[in-house]
This record gives sequence, C-alpha cells and structure tokens, in this order.
Amino acid sequence: MTARVGDTGAGHARANQAIPVGALLRLETGQHTAPVRQMQLTPDGKTLVSAGDCTLRVWDITTRQRLRVLRGQIGPNVDDTPGHGQVVRFAISRDSRWVVVLKSWRATGRASRAALTTELQVFELATGKLHAAFSHPGRWVDLDFSPDGRWLLVAACGPRSRATLHTWAWAEVLHAGFGPAPDGVGSATFGTCSGDDEVPVAARFVPGPWPTGIDVPIVVATNPSSRNRSGGRDSGNPGRLCWARLTRTGQLSLQHSALTDGPIAPGTLAVSRTLVAVAGRDATDGSPGRVLCHDHQGRPLPSKPTLNRPSALAFSATGGQLIVGLHARRPDFSTVQVDVYDTSNGALLLKSSYYGHDDTITAVAFCADGMVVSSGGDDQALHFWSPAYRVGAAVATLRGAGRTLWNPGIDEQGRIGFGAVPGRQLPAGHPRRQQRFDLNTMTLHATGAGEVDLCKTQSAKWSLRADAPGPSIPLRYRSTDSNLAAPPDLTLFVGNDDEWVLFSRSGYYNASRRGDRHFGYHINRGPTREALFLPSDRFSPVFYRRDLIRAIARHGGEAQARAQGLDIPAVDVTSLLPPIIEMAAKGSVVRGEQVTLRFGVESPSPDNPAQRVWLVQNKRFAWEAPKLSATGQYKVTRPLQPGPNTFKLLAEGKRSRSLPVTHTVQGPAADITAISTDTLPGNLYLLCVGVSQFAAAGTEAASGFKPLKFAHKDAIAVHDALGKGRFSGTQEEGVQPSNKAFNEVHARLLTDEQATKAHILDALNALCAQIWARDKTHQAERDVLFVFLAGHGVRMKGKPKLYFWNHDLDPRPEKLDTTGLSMVEVGRIATAVPAEVVIAMDACHSGMAGANTLAGVSAEEVSRRIYAVNERGIYVMNAARGEELAHENVSEGHGFFTAALLTALDQETSLVAENKGGKEHAVSMLGLIAAVQELVPYLTTQGQTSVFRTYGDLLPLTIYKR
Repeated sequence: MTARVGDTGAGHARANQAIPVGALLRLETGQHTAPVRQMQLTPDGKTLVSAGDCTLRVWDITTRQRLRVLRGQIGPNVDDTPGHGQVVRFAISRDSRWVVVLKSWRATGRASRAALTTELQVFELATGKLHAAFSHPGRWVDLDFSPDGRWLLVAACGPRSRATLHTWAWAEVLHAGFGPAPDGVGSATFGTCSGDDEVPVAARFVPGPWPTGIDVPIVVATNPSSRNRSGGRDSGNPGRLCWARLTRTGQLSLQHSALTDGPIAPGTLAVSRTLVAVAGRDATDGSPGRVLCHDHQGRPLPSKPTLNRPSALAFSATGGQLIVGLHARRPDFSTVQVDVYDTSNGALLLKSSYYGHDDTITAVAFCADGMVVSSGGDDQALHFWSPAYRVGAAVATLRGAGRTLWNPGIDEQGRIGFGAVPGRQLPAGHPRRQQRFDLNTMTLHATGAGEVDLCKTQSAKWSLRADAPGPSIPLRYRSTDSNLAAPPDLTLFVGNDDEWVLFSRSGYYNASRRGDRHFGYHINRGPTREALFLPSDRFSPVFYRRDLIRAIARHGGEAQARAQGLDIPAVDVTSLLPPIIEMAAKGSVVRGEQVTLRFGVESPSPDNPAQRVWLVQNKRFAWEAPKLSATGQYKVTRPLQPGPNTFKLLAEGKRSRSLPVTHTVQGPAADITAISTDTLPGNLYLLCVGVSQFAAAGTEAASGFKPLKFAHKDAIAVHDALGKGRFSGTQEEGVQPSNKAFNEVHARLLTDEQATKAHILDALNALCAQIWARDKTHQAERDVLFVFLAGHGVRMKGKPKLYFWNHDLDPRPEKLDTTGLSMVEVGRIATAVPAEVVIAMDACHSGMAGANTLAGVSAEEVSRRIYAVNERGIYVMNAARGEELAHENVSEGHGFFTAALLTALDQETSLVAENKGGKEHAVSMLGLIAAVQELVPYLTTQGQTSVFRTYGDLLPLTIYKR
C-alpha cells in the first residue's frame, strides 16, 4: 500500500514525466509488497536478487539473510497502477558488481502508450548506491548482458507495436552518470509484439562462453499484437521466435525466425546453450497449458503439456534442467506446483514437483548448488527447495512479516475479524476468521468457533472495501468513503509475528511493541540519489500518537475528529527528514587495542538539522559529540573490547532520528584464562524516588489526581533492599551500603518534599558523572545504573510528553513543561552512560485521573520513549499495562508491583546458586523479571499485569546477591 504524505508539490522533469518528490507512506514487511517479477543469481553464485513492486532485494545465498534493499524514485500508486516506478526487469553485470534496472513511468492523466517513459538505473550491489540513471521515451521491457560483459542489450516495444533491440557499450552506460542516455551502438527491429500489460517482447543472449571475435547469438520472443485483424485477444495467432547475432562491434543482425504453435507469453522466455523454452499462451484461462521448445536452428521439439498455464521458466546454468512454474486457477483454492524437467537429452522429462505455493508462480531461479528458489503467493515469500526427489523437499523459506488477511469483516462494536490461514488449509467446518482486532481497546485476540463469522464487510460506521485479500485491511468511514482514490481513513496491518500497526491518512499511528517497524515512509530524494525507507519510529514521538488514533477510530476519521475540536496537526514529512550517516571510504582503522571511526552526517532537511551525534558500542552508550562539526565529518577513537565490537552510529534532529549505521570491528583476542568481562562485577549506582504527597494535591489544578499512600515507602524499601540487603520495610540510618553482586554501592533516596524536579535531576546527573569517571579506568567492569520511580505518571490530553509527578510539579498547562519531570529527560540522562541500565517504575496510576485535563501514562509508551532516546541495551520494568490501574496493597504497605519486586529479591525460589555447591545465591535481571511477572497477577488476583521490556542483546546480569 502507498499513500502520499506531506507532498510539497515539487517535482523534476524526466522525459515529460513529472515525478513527485517527497514522502510516501508505505508498509515494509521485509519482503516485496507485490508479486516478485524476477529472480536472478549473481554470476559468482553468492547473492540472489529479487524484484517486485518498486524495490530490488539482495539476499545472501549462504545465510539466506537479506543484505539490503535497492530503492529508486516511485510514484504514489506503485503497488496499484503500472507506471509509477515499478521494476520491469533487471540484469546483473558479469562481474557481479552492478545491477541494471528498468522502471516504468506514465505521464499523469495519460493512458496512451505515447505517455510511457522508461528509466534505466544502475545500482552498486555491495552498497545499494545509485551510480547512474537516464530515461528514454517509450516502453523498454527487457535487458541482458552479453556473455563477455561488454554489451548491454535492451528490448523495447517501439512505435506501431514493433519489437526493437538496442545495444550499448556497458562501459559507456556505467559512466553515463545522470545526464542524457549514451549513444547506442546497434539497433534492429523484429516485427510486431503484443501491446498489453504483460511483457510484449523478451530477449536473451545464448549463454557462453564464446570465443573472442565470434558473433554471439541472441533469442527474441514476440507475440502478435492484441489488435490483430483476425479476431480478439489471443485468437490463436502464433508467436514468433527470432535469432539474431551481436557482432564484436555491437551491431545486430537478424538470422532466422520460427513461428510457434500458438500464442506465447514472451516474458517466460528461457534460453540454454542448446534449447529455447517459452510458455504456450492458451485462449482460455484455466485450460491446460504447454511448454514450447525449439533448438537454435528454429526446429520445434515436442511440446510438454502442463496442468495449468506456465507462468515462469528458467534453465539451470548448464542447461540440463528447466524449472516451470504454473498459474493458479483460483487463489486460496489449492496449492500451485513448480516442476523441474531434465532436458539433457533434448526432451523434457519430469524430474521433481514442489507443492508449497498457494498462488501463481511469478518467478523462479536455480541456485549454484542445484537448489531451486521460487516465489508465488504466500505474501511473496521465497521458497528454497531441492529437486533431488520426485516430490521437491522444502529447505528454507524467506518470509516477511506480512501475510494475507482473508475474509475481513467488522461488527457493530468495532471488532474486525479476519482469517490468518487460507481456506484450503482449514479443517472442515472451521471458522473462516481466526483473529480479531478491537478498535475500542486496541488489542489483538484469537477467536473461538463462530465468534466473528457474523461480521460483515460493512458496519453502521465502517466499510472494509478491498479489491483483493492482502497484508492490510483498509477502513473507510461510511459517510465519506465514496472517494476510493483517497487513502483509507484507517489501515490495519497485522504481521505473522502478531505485531500490528493501525495508521491514519496523515501517518499518525498506534502499534504493538514492535509493530511500527513494519510501517514508515519512502523518501524520494531526486533523480540522482537512491531513495530511502525510514521506519515510523525514526519520527517518534511525532507520529506515534495513541490518543489521536483512538480519537480517529471513535469519530470515524481525521476530518470527523477535527470537526469535534481535536487538534490533528498537518505534518510535512519532508520537512522532518532525519540526518543521514555514511561511513567514510576507510571507515575504521585499528591500531593496537583502539579503533578510529570516520563518518559523515548530512542533514537533508534545512528545517531539521542535526542536533546530536552519538555512538553505542556493544549495546552500551559510548560517546557523544561534544559539539557538532561544521563540515559534518567526525572522527572517533574508542578502545576495543576482546572479540567482536559492534558500533552503532546515530544522529538526530529536533523531531526525527537517523537510521542507525552499524559497523563491526574485531577486537583483540580474549584471554581464556582471565575472568570473562561479561560477568566481572562493577559498581551499583542506585536512585530511588517516591512521591506520595505532592504540592498541587487538593487543588483544582490536580484534576482529580489524589495523593498516594505508599509511593514514598516503595522507594525506601527498594533502596534498602538493593542498596543494603535489608527487608525490614522501614528506613534505617547508619547501615552501610551493601550488595554482594557489586564491588560498591552508591545509592541516593529522595521522597516527597525532597523529590523536587531539581533534586531528582541533580542526583541522577551526579550518579552518571561517577559512572563516566570510572569508565576511564575500569572499562572491564560492568557498572549498573538502577533508577526506581514510584508515584503518578501523567500527560496532558492530546500531548505527546510524558511526566513523572515530582513533588513540585504544577499541572497547569502553562507550567507543566518547566515544573514537571519529563520521562524522556530521565531516559536521556540515564541511558547516556557506559553501564548497564535498569529503569523500574511503579508509576502508572492511570485510572486516578478525574478530569479530561490530564491523562495517565501508558507503561508501553514509557518504555518505547525511553528506549528511543539513545537506542541502546536497556531493561525497563513497569507496574501495569496502560489500560490498568497500578494498585496499592494496604496489607503490605506497598504498591503491588513493589511488593512483588521485594518478594522476588527476598524469596528463596528466586535465588540461584552461582556455583555448584557455592554458598552465595544470586538473582539475575531476567530471573527478577520472571518472578515479578508471575507474582503481580497472583497478588492482585489477576487485576494487574506488569509490563517488561528488554532492548538489545543483553548479557546475563546479576542484580542482587546474598
């Protein structure tokens, strides 16, 4: 899906085609969002490239991991309408370094073929950088490299439906830059071709190697025009295969041709050293198909009948095998097979069939080891399978997070039901809809038998109109849904990982913990630069507005919410573009046990210059630029830890943050006789804050928030437990700090009148300064900063900032910023230290708000905002979910969350012997989290559920020992 966001109206001319420049709202599931049109292995056999929608995705064959995504300019309807920058075809250079891409454009408001423009782009595979690009009027539909890599061949559907070939010297194309197209070397015309939306002409070099000086043969496939005189579309007229020659000077000459036995699909053309194969195109969909074969003299071989019409063909590198993917007769009806034929004897002998796809096979390829990769349906997944057996054996599947959402429906209560499993896989009588999303509670549930089958595609309020099943469900407010060209009022995406995101026309969204990583903005940066994809969390908290999405869902759309007086700002994403970080050519230099990193920071939007640049090393905050560089160039020297050192470089403007750039450097070899630095204890820096009584209590400004009974006692108890190893429940003076898990404990306690904004920040900054001072001399030790907050958490209605209610907070709107302790400010200070960080909050008493002036803080949102500050490894512990009360336990004299925390630290079941037979028992952070998560619902009889978040690959951490 795609929707325009913040279009400035700017554009650039590209052969009479105005291409929008700006930001476009898109889903990013980790896979293509439209059928995969082509797959090709690099000649070195190491990398697979797949093409679909507007992107090329590069995959490592060995690890089967995605390496990068190649993006160019796109238009607003790239998934829906041809001519918006979709990939038509690509070819990989013979040295495996470059990929050349054809993309189609159509002039706005014009449907004729004269309005078509084709753009040729050259990307560097290793970096994803756009190296060259130029446009040409007309429709270019295929391309191929000569076996020696010197020439680039392009096939076009020219004027009057003439099939035309052009050749360029590859060196000239590579060095063309972004100016006009280089002069072609050769050209030839091969008769008529079909003018429909499928590939009307295809051309392939006959695989080499060929001796130097020998003319290289080319095979061209064309189909008769759909406007032929003898009848309607595909009325039985034969297709044509033509053989041409490319001379050593790049000239083309026609040699001979042959008519095929009936119409063909030129886009399925496959060529080996001895054979040509193409799919026979029958007059009626659903009838059995055929594979048509010829030798290079043009002589036909017996055709091979297939169960359905062939849709994708490819020969193996040696030409001894042929893959044939088939069309589906109907989606969601049955599996669709892929066949592999042995062609070594000049005939097609069925060798293996794979039955793993649920829709038309759109692309196939052989891997260097004989493995087959195919794509079709199944949310554009790539299936790797072995044809060594009669029934192909599945080996691996590369899937994105998306999946087809079947049979969506909505009831009058605003609950959306949908199927997560296609009908062909369901047991007889099973409900069609297996999941439900509730627009009122913003929660995802599994459904019981028949629970949502009464849902319809319309309710009194919403219409769920979709042309075909897909990975998202568009919702339109029924009184304004007549303009189907406009983006939906709301769009729901639910991934196969159960992460979800619900977003509006303007890009505001609510999401599950990691749902927003599947959703963001495609950024067109002009014709000379590759495009970017920025996940929505790069703009947080600009667009992460749970309150706005709830209001839009309640009122029916942004326009309706604005009519009710809700402030929904119109945000131009192009003015918020974050800084861009790029490593220098020699980005890292290692000398001894230190590394010097060199990188640049560019601010593409003058309205959002870089304000901060920092570095995370091995999941810990490591460096921040003391001042910004006027040139945007930075050089940082850091000590290396033994083993791999992973650096994450980040920068941010006022309202958005860069994509992280990750760089790994190998450190010195670890001394296996030494104590592991992963477990070597350091110091504990502990700050406990509890506010039961606050200055604004009892005033009108408090908006119904009342004093708490035990928040100050919560802070005292956690301070004594972690800092002194005492569980008496009362503060005791004169007891020395002690926690056997650490060398030293440095603890600060602030309650009620002591817990002013200034005092809290001073105490936190002082602890952080101690950590930084120790880092210079004790880098091998694992210091820990533990921040515990007990009290109210609040935010202004409709505002993104979150606050802890410090004693002197003045909740009046004009005073809140200056007197309130921002949770983001706490996170900014606490996470900017070279230590492990734990933030625990018994501070989400959301249900105590008595008026509309203030609203409670969501635990989920607190966690997300704190992590977003520095994107480093961190533990976040919250008392309750956002929709729940964080209760206080009168009998215990503590909040239930704090009582569970103290019990987990003190009870024997949480303590684990550090060494076999050892006397010291310890509590790890993960053990503490598991115990509290189990105890809170038990103590509250299921009335409260604590929320825990761990970010980064955190190493085992002991937090308490006795």
